[in-house]
Amino acid sequence: MACKFRTSQGDIVFVSDAPGSRSVLWISQDNGKTWKVSGVAIAGIHAGVVQLKDDRLMAFGRGNNIDGKMPRSISSDMGETWTYSASTFPPIGGGQRLVLMRLEEGPLFFASFTGSRKTPKYMSITDASSKDRLVPGLFAAVSFDEGETQPHIRLVSDDGPGREVETMDGLQ
Repeated sequence: MACKFRTSQGDIVFVSDAPGSRSVLWISQDNGKTWKVSGVAIAGIHAGVVQLKDDRLMAFGRGNNIDGKMPRSISSDMGETWTYSASTFPPIGGGQRLVLMRLEEGPLFFASFTGSRKTPKYMSITDASSKDRLVPGLFAAVSFDEGETQPHIRLVSDDGPGREVETMDGLQ
């Protein structure tokens, strides 16, 4: 799923990969007739990007990890410059993509994986019997404060036995 959205100013923004394991923004201010590419790249490929309520852009990407975490990129000038920091989320690997989007109701929605297939990670959950346990897999998070915190993070799983699923790159 390619990341695309319309800004509060009406611009169309499309995210694409760029050389060096980074992502760039393609921006159209005339409803798609002409396009310009952002000046500096987002950390990581297959980036998810949202416009925050203060008009800054926030992105998460795959690769270019910072301190063992998924990179978070922030731009105050529509992608001409970015600042990079470590997010609170684990990095992901090949065949995996994250999703970052604003819900119609206003909060930010983020979906990703607890780790890559090569280096699985685990997330602590409280099960139905109120016991904490570590589980791997796909998770979803919701933020009500423009990505500063994620008070609702849940594993997205049927909690059944593991199984192989073909990925976009044809791997299992």
